[in-house]
Amino acid sequence: MKIMAVSLSLLMFCGLALAEHEEAHHETGAAAHAPEAGGQHHKAPLFPQPTANKDKATRPPAPQLTEPSFMSKISNGQVTLKWSAVERSTHYHLQVATDPNFKWLAVNENLYTGTSYDLKNLEADKHYYWRVAAQNSANDAGYATSAFAKSMFETPEKQ
Repeated sequence: MKIMAVSLSLLMFCGLALAEHEEAHHETGAAAHAPEAGGQHHKAPLFPQPTANKDKATRPPAPQLTEPSFMSKISNGQVTLKWSAVERSTHYHLQVATDPNFKWLAVNENLYTGTSYDLKNLEADKHYYWRVAAQNSANDAGYATSAFAKSMFETPEKQ
C-alpha cells in the first residue's frame, strides 16, 4: 500500500513538472520572455546540461608506428617496437598478440609512457600483431584514447 502511494505521488509530481514545462513552451510573443514585477519569468531547466570543455573533448591523434615495418621478418627472436610521440598524450596503450583480433595477447601494457618497447623470446614461425593508442588522462572519459595504429611482423621458421 505504501509503495502504491509513493508511486502515485511520484507520478503526480512528474505530471505537474511536465505540465509546467509544456505551459512555458506554449507561451508566445514578448510576454513569454518579459520580466515580471518580482524578477525574471524564465525558469531554469529541470535538468540543466553540463557544458563541454573543448580542451578535454578532443581525442589525441593516433601514433605513427615506425619500426618494424609492416610484414617484416624478424629472425633473431627479439625486436624493438617503435612509434612516434603524440602531442596531448600522457601515455600509450600497447598490445601485442598472435592473432589479428587481439584475443591472444602476449603484451598488454596500459599507461605505458615510452615510445619504444623491447619484445623478446619471440616464437619461430609465427605472425605477431601489434597496436598502439595514445591516451590523455586529463581528457573526458569518452575522449581519452585515440584510435589504435596497427601493424604486424612475422618470425620465420628456425633453420
